[in-house]
Amino acid sequence: MRLETFKGQSDESHHRCIDDNIGYVMLSEILRAQSHSILTLLRKESPDISSIKRLALKMHISTENLASDSGLVASGEQMRELFNNQSKEPASVQSIVDMSSVAAKHRLQELQLELQQPEAIPPELFVMGNPWELAYALFLILLKSGKNLANSAPLQNDATTTKLRKVCLSFVCENDFVDFIVPSIAPLSPFLDADRLGPRGSVRFSEAEWFCIQKLLAKNNAHIHVQKFPDGGFGEYGIVLRLPTFQPGHEEPLDFLKVVDLPKKKVEL
Repeated sequence: MRLETFKGQSDESHHRCIDDNIGYVMLSEILRAQSHSILTLLRKESPDISSIKRLALKMHISTENLASDSGLVASGEQMRELFNNQSKEPASVQSIVDMSSVAAKHRLQELQLELQQPEAIPPELFVMGNPWELAYALFLILLKSGKNLANSAPLQNDATTTKLRKVCLSFVCENDFVDFIVPSIAPLSPFLDADRLGPRGSVRFSEAEWFCIQKLLAKNNAHIHVQKFPDGGFGEYGIVLRLPTFQPGHEEPLDFLKVVDLPKKKVEL
């Protein structure tokens, strides 16, 4: 296995990334998937009302976090501060997988693909990054890999093709980080093996997209890199999203101290 990391040649003078509302974009993908599930349940002869209520409750809960920070007017600096503050709250790694999987599963179904999800993540793993932004990055990787697979593998009914029409998400946990790995027939990076045309119908991130996803991840102390498998064949590349993790009790307490938690005035002892 050979590790390839390419930051690319782009810089901020050429591209302006939309970094103020990624959380809302991720929320819209989740709500899109959940509303479709509700419509599917309602089309049945005997709709499962309990399942519909659970989905509606999930939609309500998922909006509360971001809706509480929304307002009618906010300057660019104020909006950036809102999302920077959100990233200070720890989130479980499993919640990031759950959010990205809900959205990606529905998008992949539209491409007649299946998402093969990993086993449950260890519950004690947390990240300090913004969970909405990290989930969106993972969602984009799954979707882009799925589009490559859909374009290259013709839909047939035989068992071999059915097996190949799965987008697989796996993970490897280490002491201080977790790697999410998505096999891909194309490197997704616009700079790795740029002289190769790749499989028929393969797509990559544009230079601007690659720059912006790296910038988004860097803000959350995470990064993306590409592993190239020398044997080739299906899944020639592994797209790796690395998230730094911690276990409760091992973080710096000051990282979680909010302004509202600080004493209003000096306390005399």
